[in-house]
This record gives sequence, structure tokens and C-alpha cells, in this order.
Amino acid sequence: MKNDLAQKHAANHLAPIKNEQELQRIVRSILRDPGAECFSTDGVRLSVLSVGEWNHHDGPDFLNMALQAEGSIIIGHGEVHWRSSDWERHQHDTHPMYHQLLLHIVLHDNRAHKPFARYTLVISDEMLRRYRASAPDLAEAQQTSDAEGIIRDFALQRFMRKAEYAKALLERQTPKEAFMRLLSDFCQRRLQAKHLPKGIASLLDVLNQPEHTDIAPFLQVLAAPLLEESGEITTAISEILKTSAFGKGTTCEIVVNILLPMLYDLNESAKNKSASNALLHWFWGIRAANRYAHLQRKFPHLPQRYVWQQQGLLEYETEIGYQEKNAVNRTRQGIQAFAAHSNGEMVMTFFVE
Repeated sequence: MKNDLAQKHAANHLAPIKNEQELQRIVRSILRDPGAECFSTDGVRLSVLSVGEWNHHDGPDFLNMALQAEGSIIIGHGEVHWRSSDWERHQHDTHPMYHQLLLHIVLHDNRAHKPFARYTLVISDEMLRRYRASAPDLAEAQQTSDAEGIIRDFALQRFMRKAEYAKALLERQTPKEAFMRLLSDFCQRRLQAKHLPKGIASLLDVLNQPEHTDIAPFLQVLAAPLLEESGEITTAISEILKTSAFGKGTTCEIVVNILLPMLYDLNESAKNKSASNALLHWFWGIRAANRYAHLQRKFPHLPQRYVWQQQGLLEYETEIGYQEKNAVNRTRQGIQAFAAHSNGEMVMTFFVE
């Protein structure tokens, strides 16, 4: 497809984008990166929790996307265009399948009328160049789209149910008491494993001592003054991840399974939406400290670069294993499940661990 954007890329020694399917491939790679900074044309920060199902038939390009925006998780469809004016040119304005569109992703916002989608996201030339080389080719992208989207859904589900459990404790206990309770439960679960990591052994030693000095940094993060600025929270947690006496792996587990869900609930309860929104956005960018061997054996083709990927696989095991203990048709390395929000509403299943 010849267009002014393709000509501009050719001038920069980049081959032109062939067609809209190729454009969707690159956009999908951008939206799936937890480190990508996305803002709508009206200045709203958008965290893409799930790109949804890549639709290769009639209708919007991405079905049942999940966005975190303005303190809420919103489910809806997304459409990709070269220019926002393509909306009328493709006659989407008269097609019922495109009504109440959640996200319109464009390279050029040249439409003077009031935006028809809830949010419009413009992909910059710089972002396009940066992600174009790293995006998987079309065949690979189509093959892995469902699996990785579902993993992300389950990661969100796991985070939210842990926040819900923390909320139940915080309604009856102080943050310190709730943290110590969750930390003790965390250690008891790990004691059932065949091999006890050094970090867990060190943590058990600390819990058995009257002085909890090594736990103090976690408790300081839970202190009320830090809840005023989300930047202070994430900076403090980053320091804990680097300096904790329990090792990177164990510390990361404490942060992801206990500290972040507690902080999320404390901010939600205080109606500090900007901080809770920033915390969840930050969660998607946490790099994994190590690889889980049993996940590697069971899902050898799925990455564990980020913590959310590991959390999503663990939650998938919990839920699908619970629902289908004797399933016959499941493969060991495939993810065969519908997205957690595939019916348009987030489905949260809570398991007591």
C-alpha cells in the first residue's frame, strides 16, 4: 500500500510497510510491551493489560482488549488505521460491529471531527522504528497471539485476587500485621517444597527472631507517607529488590505476591487512583529474577522474561488444572483456554492458597 508514511520510511532507508496486516503486527508488538509509554490524544495514560484476540475476519482488529485507564480496567475492541480519517473511508461509521470502539490506534490523527472511539492512540515514527525490527514475523505473530494474550489475562487475574485477599486482611489488621501474616503464610507454603532456597531459609531465620531488621524496608514502603507519590513507592521497591538480604528470587516473590497487592489495595481504599494505576503499570515491567524450572519443562516455548509471564503461567496452572484435572486433549506446551475477559467482563476466580 502506497502512502505518505511509507514514502517517509523509504527516505529513512526503511522498507515501506506492506499492508494493514503488517501494520497490525507492529502495533501489536508495541501494545504488548509492558515498558511502552502510551498516552491517548487527550492525555490519558493507557496501560494495555491485554491486546485481546487478533481478529483476521470482519470487525475490529483486536477483540476484547483490556485497558487500565483513569483508575479502571476497561474491556472493549481496538481498530488500527494509517490515518484516523480512514474511519469514514472504510465506512466503519455505518457498521454496527464498530460501534462503541474502545481504542483507535493510528499513525496520523488527521480527523477534525470529535473522536468516535473512547481513546485514540497515535503511534509515533520513533516508536514505529524502534519496535518494527523486534516484532515477530507475521506467521509467528499469528501463531503466538492467543497464548501470550491469555497468559497476560491470567497474570492480571492472579494479581487482582492477591489484592482481594490482602484487602480482606487489611479490613481487620494493620498493614504491618497483615504483611507479617502473609509473609508467614508464604514461608509455610515454601516449606512443603522438596528443596528450600537459601532466601527462604534466611527469611525463616528472621521471622524466628524478635528483631525483624531485614523486614524493615518492606514495612517502610507500607508506611502512609509513601502512598502520596507513586514514584516514591516504585523507587523504594526497586531499592529493596537490589539490596534485600533474602536474594533476588525470594525478594521478588515477596514483592510480587505480598507487597504490591497490599500497596495496590491501600491506594484503592484511599481513592488514590493515580498511584494504584501506576503500581499496576509498573508491575508489567518487572524483570524475572530467575526462571521457574517446572514452567520451563511444561511450557518450553513460552518466555519467562518478565514476572507477569511467570505469574500468568502459574495462574493458568491453578485455574485450568483445577477445572480440568483429567483433561485429555490438552498439550503440555500449549495454552488452550479462553481469555479471562473474553465475554466482555473480567472474570475473577479466587483460590485460597
